[in-house]
Amino acid sequence: MEVRVSRILSEYYEYTRKESEQYLREGRVTVNGKTVGIGDKASATDNVALDGASIPLKGIFRKIQREQVNKNTAEKYGHSGVQEDEEFAENPKSNKFRKGRKNTNRRPRGKNHMDDDIEIW
Repeated sequence: MEVRVSRILSEYYEYTRKESEQYLREGRVTVNGKTVGIGDKASATDNVALDGASIPLKGIFRKIQREQVNKNTAEKYGHSGVQEDEEFAENPKSNKFRKGRKNTNRRPRGKNHMDDDIEIW
């Protein structure tokens, strides 16, 4: 996998793309010891440096791969990443989709509850 050097700079240093492209125009960025320009790419095995300071690429490429996986998953299952149930779309208040206890025969209990069986004089 190869990624544009401007994206690598913007991910690592949190620069904007325009700022990172400006550093590329000035010739301050090197890949494997050679000066690169705008649009050039680098892979995870390359040595990218800004003003001689090397940039660790392993974390950046992991982040980019995670973003691609999330994007592919969202495309597969729709924008929200979850398939929409047609029955729920028709009637979202249906008893079938409610959360919580389903047993309506349960009698309330507790010290403040009065049973109907007990007569008070």
